[in-house]
Amino acid sequence: MRRKSGDQISPRDSEDMGMSSPTNTTLDSEDDPKVSQSESPPTPLMWERWVECGMSYLHISPGIKIFYYTITLIIFTVVQESEAVPHFQTLTGKYSILNQVFVKQGWGFTLGAYVLYQLLSCVLHGKSCWSNSLRRLAVGTVVTTFFFFIWCQVIFPGVEYLTSACTFNNILVNLGKRECFKHKGHTYHSFDISGHSYLLIYCVLVLMEESKSVLYYLQLGQYLRGAPPEAGKSTGNNNSDFRKPSWTQPKWMEPSSEGDAELLRWLHPLVSPFLTAAFLFMVFLALLWDFMLIITTIYYHTFPEKVLGTGLAVGMWYLVYGIIFPRMINWRFFTPHKTTQ
Repeated sequence: MRRKSGDQISPRDSEDMGMSSPTNTTLDSEDDPKVSQSESPPTPLMWERWVECGMSYLHISPGIKIFYYTITLIIFTVVQESEAVPHFQTLTGKYSILNQVFVKQGWGFTLGAYVLYQLLSCVLHGKSCWSNSLRRLAVGTVVTTFFFFIWCQVIFPGVEYLTSACTFNNILVNLGKRECFKHKGHTYHSFDISGHSYLLIYCVLVLMEESKSVLYYLQLGQYLRGAPPEAGKSTGNNNSDFRKPSWTQPKWMEPSSEGDAELLRWLHPLVSPFLTAAFLFMVFLALLWDFMLIITTIYYHTFPEKVLGTGLAVGMWYLVYGIIFPRMINWRFFTPHKTTQ
């Protein structure tokens, strides 16, 4: 049937003829940039995808992590006491490379990794925040190192020394630890709090906290590619609030001037590969420390010694990042100084 030139084509007729008519929803989504941005955020770069993969392990909930440590402590201690688990000296032995190189220097590796990461990260915090970020890094390094040193180098060895005893045929003899082991038939007793349990758990929890500013890096990348600041909340951990400042994560602020924005646009792609490598190195260390913790739990120390080491590590983490740092963050020393004319 032929139509006259004045006839109107109904939507149903247009479908029958293979035609499609635009709807209001389509027009709104094309004309309104806010809708299009919220529906299709910028595609993450390669570096950002690698960071998000690392976050899936390093940024799990602290409660879940502590629960995992508790369960593995119980399970592997039962295995240790119920069966004689064979040693693989190159992997689990006291003089293995993992123990002598990595665990013995565990805090040095951890400290070096997160200091390097924070130095790279603070470059992207804006010129007005550089000095503030460096002050926080310096104080954070001192505080976290103090709680490693005071327990692992002072208190734990002191407790072992005060509770030590060397016996021969159930007779107490006046010999130190090394001399006691050298004499055949002598037995050495002490309450040796698991420094490895404390060190490894403490290091992982510190890495989890000190790497939180990577969320700011991901949000900044989306913002520089045209997304509004709120779009960064959909990146990585959905429970993270970018507008709430923390010890290691700067408060989100849009660049104060076009010059600052241009500087960040130039710095972001330049720093991204190095920042990603530093972050992934922290993820690698966290994986290694968790693996070494399993070895420690299976082969070394008694259950009370491991429980005390684990509990102290969690307690010091909460003391530092849950009490001390949140109270220090508002000190005048850690707030940007405004110049008056």
